[in-house]
Amino acid sequence: MEDIDKPNLEKQFQLAKKIMTKTGNKVKIYRTTQHKDTIDDSRFIVTSFAVDSLEVMQHDLETVLEYQIYQPVEDIISISGTTRAIRNIPVMLKIVRDIEKLVSEEAWLLNLCNPMAMLCRAVTRAIKVKTIGCCHALYNGAKFLSRCLGFYYEDWKQILVFDVI
Repeated sequence: MEDIDKPNLEKQFQLAKKIMTKTGNKVKIYRTTQHKDTIDDSRFIVTSFAVDSLEVMQHDLETVLEYQIYQPVEDIISISGTTRAIRNIPVMLKIVRDIEKLVSEEAWLLNLCNPMAMLCRAVTRAIKVKTIGCCHALYNGAKFLSRCLGFYYEDWKQILVFDVI
């Protein structure tokens, strides 16, 4: 795992170790402030970052509302999603160019960053890294659908079936 904020990196590393202990997972976890140190020979690279502060994101959202543009998810579409993409795409492209150089063709990029679709499109247009965008709303949606359809949330696999090509 990488974070340019060393104290935050340490917290995340400790959390990851705790999760591994509780789940019995045997995944190797590395910590660094330079992503090039950790992605070599990786099978999966997970990106989760946001450029700038929450205050900047809040400004984006408030600017959209100021012009009376209302959308259900303002930070991944519309004007505020676009401004977020402008900040995040250069960082994402830097990461994926290193992925392309340092890992095998079998590696997958799992993107958790928003605006998810815009970032994945930028990646797949720029280079040849297999990419999947993972939206956290998927799980909230599955929970909602399970209630609507009378399924228990724990049995969400009955509702959602994924085929990765």
